[in-house]
Amino acid sequence: MSRTACAWIPRFELRARLSEQPELGGQALIIADASSTRSVVVGASDEAREQGVAVGMSMVTARALCPEALIIPPDAAFVREVSERVLRALYRFAPVVGRDGHGAFFLDLRGLERLHPDEQALAAAIARATAELCLPSLVAIADEPITAWIASRCLERSVVITIPPGEDEAFLAQLPMSALPMPDEIGRLCRVLGLEKVADLQRLPPGALCRRFGRVGEEVELRAKARAHEVYSVEIPVDPERVELPLDDPTDDYEVLLFLHKSVLDRLLKQVAARRRALAALSIELVLSDSDRSVVTHVLRPARPTLDGRAMLELVRLWLERGPLPATSDEDGSAANANAADDCYAANAMVDSIGMTAIEVAVAEARQLALFERNAVLDDDAMAAAIARLVAAFGSDSVVRPQLTSSYRPETRIQWVPCVGASAKAQGDSAAVGAGAGAGDGDVPPVLSLLAEATPVTLDLTRRWLAFGEHEQRELVQIDGPFHLEGQWWDQGFRRRYLLVRTDLGEVCLLYQEAALRFGGALGEWYLQGFLD
Repeated sequence: MSRTACAWIPRFELRARLSEQPELGGQALIIADASSTRSVVVGASDEAREQGVAVGMSMVTARALCPEALIIPPDAAFVREVSERVLRALYRFAPVVGRDGHGAFFLDLRGLERLHPDEQALAAAIARATAELCLPSLVAIADEPITAWIASRCLERSVVITIPPGEDEAFLAQLPMSALPMPDEIGRLCRVLGLEKVADLQRLPPGALCRRFGRVGEEVELRAKARAHEVYSVEIPVDPERVELPLDDPTDDYEVLLFLHKSVLDRLLKQVAARRRALAALSIELVLSDSDRSVVTHVLRPARPTLDGRAMLELVRLWLERGPLPATSDEDGSAANANAADDCYAANAMVDSIGMTAIEVAVAEARQLALFERNAVLDDDAMAAAIARLVAAFGSDSVVRPQLTSSYRPETRIQWVPCVGASAKAQGDSAAVGAGAGAGDGDVPPVLSLLAEATPVTLDLTRRWLAFGEHEQRELVQIDGPFHLEGQWWDQGFRRRYLLVRTDLGEVCLLYQEAALRFGGALGEWYLQGFLD
């Protein structure tokens, strides 16, 4: 039997703001877009509510009722970031978690009876997990998500509830009609008909509301009987991108540390760019080689989300120049090497490990991704110079490169040929894969970057949009294809239909659809195989 837990955090965005800025507590706060006279209130603190401010009220009325209130603009990126923290905290209780986008978080408990035999204890543990994030929640466990969602809103503060299996409909029957979410027009009709409890609505003939209000009425009937469809979207918490570099020999040399920081930063930016994101905040952790294994941490924030390694390295350099490492002391308690004032690292502890974490990321613009890719030009020039020196010292056969050959057998697709004089990029471009939709500027052909594993996507050619996930939908501005590919792959055949599509963010995606070799060649779902840069 399916079981679902719902942890509801009332006034989620307001509580999230207060958890990050506790100094705002005790003030009248209103969350609304103050730049527009037509904006409405989307959140209000208890102090503002005491003055009559309510969610959905116009900003003009709210200002008149509470002129001393502090207006805070909504911040969708901040809400997503805090939601990710909550999802990661709940992920240790269940393998499937999700949220509704309005402060409710769900856990699918199917098959976890042996792991969590006491549901009351589980609900209390979930409430403690959110409280540790300074986001107290009301937790309910029931068979269906809609029942748990409604039950969590009927709880008093700091209380949990578990509805016995098979009792969802009976639990809803005892609730007043106001506990059931429904449009105002259906609520007015229920009051006119004298329906006071959900049980009165359950006794209506099946389809009564559907015939009068259509799909909306059907949804209300299903909610009253605990049979509504999913009320949340499943999400997989994404851990922050992180790179660590343990040092073979601890060092406190400024030049060495700057070089090592550059290496770690380059690797981190590549990971962030692979997710089509840009770096908004960077945390640096230096583990020292002292007896306590002390850790020095520092957070760097660029002016705007970026993938520019040179700009981020400049921020790192400015931080290192301030001498952030703690000074060691000799037996007399004075700083060692105190006379070496010109070298701020002479008296500092040794760095044993460097770590960097992308604690905040944002959606990268196509321009940023293009700039990130163009940084490889300098690396290609350096590689060409290195190849030339090796060839001059050891001969033309000392350096080889892979070259694609025409063969349907994967194990014979690559042969190794000598690199003679030209840069690796110039020679590699001759084997680049590209087509019309991915053509770059000038005569440089596009390069196909394949994913490690093809990813399922949702493609709607009629409405011209592509969705990478639940919340990553793109509009299609150009579609090339389809291109059909058919042949043999070892002992099995394959038949695919390929498309090249360009999104409104400038991404050029290679998609394919598998066709069955039997049963009439039915087409399967679409997969993302790579990007053309």
